[in-house]
Amino acid sequence: MVIGARDCDDRPDLNVAIGGVDDTFAFLLGEWRVQRAVTDHRQALTGVFSGTVTVAPIEPAAPDDLHIAEYREVGRLRMGAYGGAAHRRLRYSRQDNGVVVMTFDDGRTFARCDLRTGRCDATHLCGNDRYGITWRVRTSQVVTEEWRVRGPEKDYVASTVLRRVPPDVARAA
Repeated sequence: MVIGARDCDDRPDLNVAIGGVDDTFAFLLGEWRVQRAVTDHRQALTGVFSGTVTVAPIEPAAPDDLHIAEYREVGRLRMGAYGGAAHRRLRYSRQDNGVVVMTFDDGRTFARCDLRTGRCDATHLCGNDRYGITWRVRTSQVVTEEWRVRGPEKDYVASTVLRRVPPDVARAA
């Protein structure tokens, strides 16, 4: 993994990317704490989500499944009058070069994520709505996501910070 000098900083400057990783799939494996701020421009609402993300290999059903992991996000969302549980799941498939292809449970592709340079920009079309997504590696322990979603059905921004949970803490939980 290629990480810059800010690797040991407990409070990284989230406006400065520090470097890339050798293998996006391997880098994303593990448990992460997630904090997300959401601004829905269409409904003039703001909200926050906090919880955990676990990216764990799936038991292989076939030899080709050795590089597949499940992204599972669970937590609490406060948005307008709503306050309650929220979750999402994706499947991560590792490509030969370490790049991750993210898919929904039904197999539809969501996005391709390549953090080898420390940043990845992707676009996902959902009907007539366009999701613009930017991931940035901030340190070996911090990744950010910025989503800008626009279209006839949606108009929102979501800013997410993922902080790696140390393996010994994750096992104790």
